[in-house]
Amino acid sequence: MNSHDTVRPRCTIAPFTIAGDPWQEFGRLAEIVRRQPRTKIDTVTQDYLSARFRTRIAFPDRLELVLSPDQGVIHVRSMSILAPIWDFGANRRRVESLRVQFEGER
Repeated sequence: MNSHDTVRPRCTIAPFTIAGDPWQEFGRLAEIVRRQPRTKIDTVTQDYLSARFRTRIAFPDRLELVLSPDQGVIHVRSMSILAPIWDFGANRRRVESLRVQFEGER
């Protein structure tokens, strides 16, 4: 899943919409990611986050968030590390779950 990918519709997902101070919103989303089960944050700055998730059956996935304050969004990229072709929708479900939590805390 990638909010920058407009060529492959199956792989495209909407970015997170910012409703307030971009850096506070990014920090809030980073905290939501941090609270997810089986998650390890690899890198976090004021405008970038890289995390690894383990599925319930221990497959590794990667999530990247990039703040784009001029566009009013946080771009997202989420992918399976071991299953590059298809992950049975696990990454899309994870991103949409994060979106529900992010929007629900406003």
